[in-house]
Formats: sequence, C-alpha cells, structure tokens
Amino acid sequence: DVPAMTPTPPAQVLNRTRVVGLTTAFGEMRIRLRPEWHVPSVRYVQHVAQADVCTVKCQLYRAEPGFLLQGAMRAVIAPNKETQERARGTPMERGHVAWACGSAGPDFFITMTRVAGFGGSHTVWGELADEESMQLALKLVKRKISPSVKPGEMRILDEPITFTVSDNPRGKDANAGVQAL
Repeated sequence: DVPAMTPTPPAQVLNRTRVVGLTTAFGEMRIRLRPEWHVPSVRYVQHVAQADVCTVKCQLYRAEPGFLLQGAMRAVIAPNKETQERARGTPMERGHVAWACGSAGPDFFITMTRVAGFGGSHTVWGELADEESMQLALKLVKRKISPSVKPGEMRILDEPITFTVSDNPRGKDANAGVQAL
C-alpha cells in the first residue's frame, strides 16, 4: 500500500509551506494556503507539495468560463478525509480553491468569479496568491472542450492539463516569512 509508505512530515516541517505552485506546461498557478479556513485540507496539500507525490492523474479536466476550473490532486499518500461546511450563504470569492462535490478531495476547483450559489457545502482551503496566477487560470479555462460534450453538460477539456505540486513556487518570496499554523 503506497500511501502508508510516505509518512506525513511533522507540523513544524509542514508549516514552512504557505504557498504551493501548480506547475503546468502553460505556466504556474500559485495557491496561498489558508489554514485558518481548514487545517486538515491545508496539511494534505502541504504534504503533497513537500513529498512530490502527485500521480499522472494530477490534472485539470473541467473548464467553465466565468465560473470555475476543476481538477484532481491525486497523490500516493493517504487522502484527506475531513470537510468543513461554511456558514450558509457565505459566498466563495474569485480565486478561492475548494474541494469539489462537498467532498474532502482529491477533486478541487478554482472559482473564476464570486460564487454565491453553493451554500456552505464546499471546503475552501486556499486562494490564488496573485493576479498572474488568476490570469493563467482564466487562460486555461478557455482551452478546447471535448467534442463529445453536448450543450448543457459539464465542459470537459479535450486534453486534460497535467500539473505537479511544489512547495517551492516561482513567485517572489512565496514562502518567506512563514508563520506556524
């Protein structure tokens, strides 16, 4: 069982990572982790980034312009199992990152705009760290959609966009001034 072979680093090691980079062939999106929103989710993402354990199924696969960019962070570590509902009616802001389908992952999405209609069912654990990352997300959400997608169906990308997750993103001083959770 591969997940058991990669132990979770101690908290003081995980705390060093406050921003992770999702690196694609088109550039890097930096995500500022928000432990004050949900520590277990942040811990999972920190572990994925530090251990470099994304599989070939770490990919962006759904693109809804003006709404969201969705992907999966499948890794060879034990999955996150906790969720946290937000207060009913709390909107998700442009650039927020959350687990999809009210789950604890590995599927996640990035909002392209303020979204008020989700209720509180999605666990939000991060946000795009800068406008450059948002611009890349806006570019990726416009990629070619699979020809098998019919009007009114989810817009699945014709070619999924693979990514890696790094605790050493390119953004200037992305993890400088790290404070403990």
